[in-house]
Formats: sequence, structure tokens, C-alpha cells
Amino acid sequence: MHNSETIPRTERFLPDLVKEAEVIPVALDAGVRTPEVVAFDDSCSVVDMPYMVLARARGVDLARWLTGWFDRLSVLLPTDPPLVLVHGDIAPQNLL
Repeated sequence: MHNSETIPRTERFLPDLVKEAEVIPVALDAGVRTPEVVAFDDSCSVVDMPYMVLARARGVDLARWLTGWFDRLSVLLPTDPPLVLVHGDIAPQNLL
């Protein structure tokens, strides 16, 4: 099994890393297919920065297809959307 590491780019992203480490097990328990957390350390006891290691998921890069849908759906966004949990790391290498 291959793994993928996540390191916050700056200290500003540490709360997002912590939130992701907390949400992933809940999502897995709910039946959402998502990579498992292999290791997480925000204490800096192993290396001098927080990190998370995730199991690598099998999938297909959906970059252009996905961003095309974002563009088409953006006109439907409500002006006052409800508060929801959002994975804000939209990147071509993230898989569906």
C-alpha cells in the first residue's frame, strides 16, 4: 500500500490539518470511501512540523472535468449559504 503525506504549507493551515485528521475517521465510520489516516502528529515530537500520512486511494484525476462543473454550478450558489463542513483543498490530484 502506498501512502501520501500532508504537511501544512504554513502555520495558518494547521487547524485545517487537525480538522481533517478528526473528520476522516468519522467519514470512514459513516461509510464514506476516503483514505485512512496512517499517522498524524501535531505535537512535533517526531519531526519539527505537524504532519499527517494518509493511505493512497485508487482513483482517477478529474481535474478539468471537476473544475468545469464548479464553473457551471457557481451560478446556482445562494447569496446566503448555510454553514457546512467544506473540504477547501480543491486540487487536481484529489480524487473522487
